[in-house]
Amino acid sequence: MENAWIVRVPDAGLRGFCVSVGRVVADDAIQAGDGLLLVAGKHAEAVGIARVYRMRESVDEIELYFDALHQNPEGRPLTDFGIYEAELPDSPARIRWATFEEVTRSLSGASFASLRTLAGTTKEEQAYVRELLRLAAVDDLLGPANGPREEIVGMSVRDRYLVGKLSPMSPTKGESEVGPFAEEEVTDGETPGDLVPYANEDHISRDDVPASNPSEDEEEPEINASGSRTLVPSSMGLTFCVADDQESVEVAASWGHYARAESEATGRRCWKRIPAGGIITVPLNEGPIPPRPVDHVSTSVVVQGTVSAPLGQGDRLVTLFLINTQVMPPQGQDQAWVFQPEIIVRDAEGRPVFRRRPVLQEQYDEDRQSLEMIYRHRVEFATGHGVSVHATVDSENPELA
Repeated sequence: MENAWIVRVPDAGLRGFCVSVGRVVADDAIQAGDGLLLVAGKHAEAVGIARVYRMRESVDEIELYFDALHQNPEGRPLTDFGIYEAELPDSPARIRWATFEEVTRSLSGASFASLRTLAGTTKEEQAYVRELLRLAAVDDLLGPANGPREEIVGMSVRDRYLVGKLSPMSPTKGESEVGPFAEEEVTDGETPGDLVPYANEDHISRDDVPASNPSEDEEEPEINASGSRTLVPSSMGLTFCVADDQESVEVAASWGHYARAESEATGRRCWKRIPAGGIITVPLNEGPIPPRPVDHVSTSVVVQGTVSAPLGQGDRLVTLFLINTQVMPPQGQDQAWVFQPEIIVRDAEGRPVFRRRPVLQEQYDEDRQSLEMIYRHRVEFATGHGVSVHATVDSENPELA
């Protein structure tokens, strides 16, 4: 089926050979091979034609990567093709294929099927191909390898992906009724895993940041992912530093939920990925942060944490975890696991509110002072617990993010 979409390009222009767009309704999802009419400017001028090669989806946007692109240096008004700006929404909008082909021929001089595939003949294209190879390696290990609504046939999801998994809770506090070598539902040639790891039920209680400053004789507890008694944890999180008057942060979390369904391609039973997640505002009141779901459908995946008392330097520490509280079912166990989890913490207004993590040891150390000077622009803003953390540093102040 031939599908074409109108996509707005940011005012700053394309970022290489890809573009970020808002979330698309599942029933009208953009697919690999679809055509894109790229528009830009206040008056929505046609500036290019692209073909979708792959997609990567997060909680609030979709990144579209191209394998063919024709850019028009001088934009053509969409009104020349009977398309009016008032009809265009902010998110991608469908366009009739006949109209899309007309625009494509007008801009490129050829049909959409004849659009030149990126051949890697320029430095920019070569760098883009290397980036696609990197993303392919990541998706092969973490997923989803075949897009945000992929289907996995003939094997379990846990066997397909090696990393990025949060296990459900064990059904009992002691030895599981199912047992560590439980029999799983096996269909379509699937083979059960040898070992079914269960979550550490003390996933957060032993790792809390104290709500008050520790005394001089008391050592401050550290969150330690290695303290888990299981092979696969049920939670992941991070600790970061903000000003003590910061009232709240915005938390965006996303993950993949896999459910049993009939494959649209083969008609066989498969594991079909359903994107899950959402955005919530978390108040930074001193003390525990109670569990809160971020998806109104998958309410068993929650955000939980704690906020420390002010540290005396105008800041405080905040710890947040994304936790899978689902219970391991006796069959179809992959549906209770969380795959490809991601948690994003940011200020609701986009301000750089995250600070350098405080150094608690005040004693003078010449080597430490020297290293602090050498790496003064390489600031640690957060520590991950069972996961790595990336910070977007403020362009004007390297000690804010």
